[in-house]
Amino acid sequence: MEEILTKPVISPYDDRRYRSKTMRLSVIEGAFAVITIGLQEAFYVPYLNFLGASKIQIGIGAALPALVMGLSQLWIPLLLVRAKRYKPIVAISTLIHALCFIPLGLVIYMSGPAPVWSAISAVVVASIAFGCGMAAWADWMSHIVPRRRRGKYFGIRNRLLTVIQLAFVVISGQMLDHIVSKAALIFAMIWFISSAARIVSAIGLMLQYEPAQIHAHPRHSGNFVQFLKSNISGPLGTYGIAMAMLSFAANFAAPFFAVYMLNDLKWSYLQYTLVHITPPLVIILTIGLLGKLCDRLGNVLPMRLFALCAALNPVLWLVTHNHLLLLCNQVLAGIGWGGLALASFNYTIHTIDRRYRVAYIAYLNVINYTGVALGAFLGGLIGPMLPVILDYQLQSVFAVSAAMRLCAVLLFKMIPADKPAHYKMNAAERFFFDPKLSLKVGLARTVMSILRRPL
Repeated sequence: MEEILTKPVISPYDDRRYRSKTMRLSVIEGAFAVITIGLQEAFYVPYLNFLGASKIQIGIGAALPALVMGLSQLWIPLLLVRAKRYKPIVAISTLIHALCFIPLGLVIYMSGPAPVWSAISAVVVASIAFGCGMAAWADWMSHIVPRRRRGKYFGIRNRLLTVIQLAFVVISGQMLDHIVSKAALIFAMIWFISSAARIVSAIGLMLQYEPAQIHAHPRHSGNFVQFLKSNISGPLGTYGIAMAMLSFAANFAAPFFAVYMLNDLKWSYLQYTLVHITPPLVIILTIGLLGKLCDRLGNVLPMRLFALCAALNPVLWLVTHNHLLLLCNQVLAGIGWGGLALASFNYTIHTIDRRYRVAYIAYLNVINYTGVALGAFLGGLIGPMLPVILDYQLQSVFAVSAAMRLCAVLLFKMIPADKPAHYKMNAAERFFFDPKLSLKVGLARTVMSILRRPL
């Protein structure tokens, strides 16, 4: 790799060879990265619950990492515009992210209220580091993978990495169930494995190739205030507010689903894990179909339906405790959130000018993560004060979240549709993605059939 870094001029043949090698390395590096990310997403809140955190502490523990990750995006565009190389930024941030899991695993042996706040502090620092490297890595990989191969490459890569991630999450959940007396040791081991996997990921990033062309194209960062002034009343601003409102509503309840399953319903860690992994598993199975829908119908029409699916997810949690039914409900959540993420990514890539893409995506992340943080914080603060409306107090939190999600869905209707001009939807697509048109066409056909009848 030193040969790559010191060679002043790289031939087109060597450039293609280095890119191909980096694409292969990225799959290996990503396999270790998703182990850490998956374990953090699955067991951070259960870990706080195991440490004896209150609902307010769990809300703060979910809110602060999201808030600092969002705020860190404010200075990322300026950093990336001035940076001569992306590799050191991404590798150092990844290494810091890895090291944060060591104290996270050690706090379990502390006493008093200190473990909860120490764990939250470790994840806050980890979130800052993760946020700093995220935008740089995305722009770096966009220059590595040819445009014509991006869909296929990232589709295969994401499917493979998700399978690896789910395998580690399931194994960890089983260990927590079967070695109950050693749960503290198992949690510590989970975080040490997360740290080791992320260190390997940082080494893998250092071995990858960074083309000189990344910094050859002019980029503009502007600032957050300018971004708001120029976009807040346009389609991009409407999209950003809609996503932030949906994130706010979802995270009002999201941190407490794990608490509800483990404390109120008394489910095992394996039952909790199965519910947790169902949405990403559904995404693996449906991402190809969801991508084709976005290609055929544009991104906004599918985005509206996916947002509605995500909004309806808490409703079944109010009326049943049945594990199998709630697993089926998670299928709807997987389609909703997975399709929404895909349609949103495509929408921002196609809508934002290339010169402003890195900066504007970072600023949209600021708005979205602020919604996440406020939702989680207010859920922890207000949630315990809500009255019991059904069997458990947390179901009141889910009901409020569902109502707010439906309000957020209305904002997605205000985003102008971007469907292809010459594409005509079939009957099934009209029914799901444009019910008004479906009703209009159906009514017109009924009237015409009556008029055509012989007297």
